Amino acid sequence: ETKKRESDRAAIARLAAREAALELDARRAEQVRQRIRALAEKERGEIRVEEQTKLDAAAAAAAAAAAAAAELAEATRKHKAELERRALEHQFVLDEREMERACAVAAEAGGRNA
Repeated sequence: ETKKRESDRAAIARLAAREAALELDARRAEQVRQRIRALAEKERGEIRVEEQTKLDAAAAAAAAAAAAAAELAEATRKHKAELERRALEHQFVLDEREMERACAVAAEAGGRNA
Protein backbone atom coordinates (compact mmCIF):
# COMPACT_ATOMS: atom_id res chain seq x y z
CA GLU A 1 0.00 0.00 0.00
CA THR A 2 2.80 2.43 0.89
CA LYS A 3 4.69 1.50 -2.24
CA LYS A 4 1.55 2.11 -4.27
CA ARG A 5 1.18 5.60 -2.70
CA GLU A 6 4.85 6.39 -3.27
CA SER A 7 4.53 5.17 -6.82
CA ASP A 8 1.41 7.30 -7.32
CA ARG A 9 3.15 10.34 -5.76
CA ALA A 10 6.16 9.81 -8.01
CA ALA A 11 3.88 9.54 -11.03
CA ILE A 12 2.03 12.69 -9.94
CA ALA A 13 5.35 14.51 -9.46
CA ARG A 14 6.51 13.39 -12.92
CA LEU A 15 3.23 14.56 -14.42
CA ALA A 16 3.48 17.89 -12.58
CA ALA A 17 7.07 18.32 -13.79
CA ARG A 18 5.97 17.43 -17.33
CA GLU A 19 3.06 19.88 -17.11
CA ALA A 20 5.40 22.63 -15.86
CA ALA A 21 7.81 21.87 -18.74
CA LEU A 22 4.93 22.00 -21.23
CA GLU A 23 3.73 25.31 -19.80
CA LEU A 24 7.27 26.70 -20.05
CA ASP A 25 7.49 25.48 -23.65
CA ALA A 26 4.11 27.06 -24.39
CA ARG A 27 5.24 30.41 -22.91
CA ARG A 28 8.46 30.27 -24.94
CA ALA A 29 6.51 29.42 -28.09
CA GLU A 30 4.16 32.36 -27.44
CA GLN A 31 7.14 34.68 -26.93
CA VAL A 32 8.62 33.47 -30.22
CA ARG A 33 5.25 34.04 -31.95
CA GLN A 34 5.09 37.56 -30.51
CA ARG A 35 8.63 38.31 -31.67
CA ILE A 36 7.79 36.99 -35.13
CA ARG A 37 4.62 39.14 -35.21
CA ALA A 38 6.61 42.20 -34.09
CA LEU A 39 9.28 41.59 -36.73
CA ALA A 40 6.65 41.02 -39.41
CA GLU A 41 4.87 44.24 -38.43
CA LYS A 42 8.16 46.12 -38.46
CA GLU A 43 8.92 44.69 -41.90
CA ARG A 44 5.46 45.68 -43.16
CA GLY A 45 6.04 49.16 -41.79
CA GLU A 46 9.39 49.40 -43.54
CA ILE A 47 7.83 48.16 -46.77
CA ARG A 48 5.06 50.76 -46.41
CA VAL A 49 7.67 53.49 -45.91
CA GLU A 50 9.62 52.29 -48.95
CA GLU A 51 6.45 52.13 -51.04
CA GLN A 52 5.40 55.60 -49.86
CA THR A 53 8.86 56.92 -50.69
CA LYS A 54 8.57 55.43 -54.18
CA LEU A 55 5.08 56.89 -54.58
CA ASP A 56 6.31 60.29 -53.41
CA ALA A 57 9.19 60.14 -55.87
CA ALA A 58 6.84 59.14 -58.69
CA ALA A 59 4.47 61.98 -57.78
CA ALA A 60 7.37 64.44 -57.73
CA ALA A 61 8.55 63.17 -61.12
CA ALA A 62 5.02 63.49 -62.51
CA ALA A 63 4.73 67.03 -61.13
CA ALA A 64 8.10 67.93 -62.67
CA ALA A 65 7.01 66.45 -66.00
CA ALA A 66 3.73 68.38 -65.84
CA ALA A 67 5.61 71.60 -65.05
CA ALA A 68 8.01 70.97 -67.94
CA ALA A 69 5.07 70.26 -70.27
CA ALA A 70 3.36 73.49 -69.17
CA GLU A 71 6.58 75.41 -69.69
CA LEU A 72 7.00 73.89 -73.15
CA ALA A 73 3.39 74.69 -74.03
CA GLU A 74 3.90 78.31 -72.96
CA ALA A 75 7.14 78.59 -74.92
CA THR A 76 5.41 77.07 -77.95
CA ARG A 77 2.50 79.52 -77.61
CA LYS A 78 4.91 82.48 -77.40
CA HIS A 79 6.91 81.22 -80.38
CA LYS A 80 3.73 80.77 -82.43
CA ALA A 81 2.58 84.28 -81.52
CA GLU A 82 5.99 85.66 -82.55
CA LEU A 83 5.83 83.80 -85.87
CA GLU A 84 2.31 85.14 -86.49
CA ARG A 85 3.47 88.68 -85.65
CA ARG A 86 6.41 88.37 -88.08
CA ALA A 87 4.13 86.96 -90.77
CA LEU A 88 1.78 89.94 -90.37
CA GLU A 89 4.70 92.37 -90.54
CA HIS A 90 6.01 90.63 -93.65
CA GLN A 91 2.55 90.70 -95.25
CA PHE A 92 2.30 94.41 -94.39
CA VAL A 93 5.66 95.07 -96.08
CA LEU A 94 4.58 93.05 -99.14
CA ASP A 95 1.24 94.90 -99.28
CA GLU A 96 3.04 98.25 -98.95
CA ARG A 97 5.44 97.36 -101.79
CA GLU A 98 2.52 96.21 -103.94
CA MET A 99 0.76 99.51 -103.24
CA GLU A 100 3.91 101.43 -104.19
CA ARG A 101 4.19 99.45 -107.45
CA ALA A 102 0.52 100.03 -108.21
CA CYS A 103 0.95 103.77 -107.58
CA ALA A 104 4.05 103.83 -109.75
CA VAL A 105 2.24 102.00 -112.57
CA ALA A 106 -0.75 104.35 -112.19
CA ALA A 107 1.52 107.40 -112.21
CA GLU A 108 3.36 106.10 -115.25
CA ALA A 109 0.09 105.37 -117.01
CA GLY A 110 -1.24 108.81 -116.02
CA GLY A 111 1.92 110.43 -117.35
CA ARG A 112 1.52 108.66 -120.69
CA ASN A 113 -2.09 109.70 -120.95
CA ALA A 114 -1.33 113.32 -120.12
